[in-house]
Amino acid sequence: MSKKQQQREIREQKQAAAERKAGMMKIVYMAIGAIVLAAILIAVLRGVVQPAASVDEVVASDHVKGNPDAPLTIVKYSDFQCPACATQYRSIKEVWAPIKSSIRFVYRHFPLTNIHPHALTAAYYTEAAALQGKFWEMHDLMFDNQSRWTGVKEIEPVFDGYVKQLGLDAEKFAADLKSSAVKEKVAADMQSAKKAQAASTPSMYLNGKLMTGVREAEALKAAIREAKSGS
Repeated sequence: MSKKQQQREIREQKQAAAERKAGMMKIVYMAIGAIVLAAILIAVLRGVVQPAASVDEVVASDHVKGNPDAPLTIVKYSDFQCPACATQYRSIKEVWAPIKSSIRFVYRHFPLTNIHPHALTAAYYTEAAALQGKFWEMHDLMFDNQSRWTGVKEIEPVFDGYVKQLGLDAEKFAADLKSSAVKEKVAADMQSAKKAQAASTPSMYLNGKLMTGVREAEALKAAIREAKSGS
């Protein structure tokens, strides 16, 4: 083979290699484009299929305090073992006296059972207490004593102490605690939280709109004041 033929063959090999590389890059770019397009389509479909967040209307089974005819309604999705929920509870308690006439406050259960092992049991206890007209009293005991019971292994004896402290009918309470009515109420609240797309606890909604940055009492009071002025 002459030198000229060798050079031509080398050039042809290089050209073939370049064409193969270009072909491979084209395939890669097409694959990337397909992946990006698929991701966009999935995002669009999720936006179409997934319903918008909405907070269920207040119903007779809800636990409500404040002014039932108030123009402002706060719905709180909460977990009795959640430290942030306890902080929010104290903030609400601190500002409650001056705002209670202008607020309808609703508590709904959203126990995060994957991180709070006693949260569901606490929710059941408050619901059983509600059947004897003592929901808010049990609610307050749960939050006021959270730091004392959250690390306890056997929680029922602790909560049974609250039942006794509130003077509830122990026999009726024990039956109610196991009832489908209690379990269904908590499950309904959890489903409501899902519908509202509550991502964490506490999640509070003012007239259906998620409230943010209101963990502290003054911030909460300011948000309510602003809402009142615009209502």
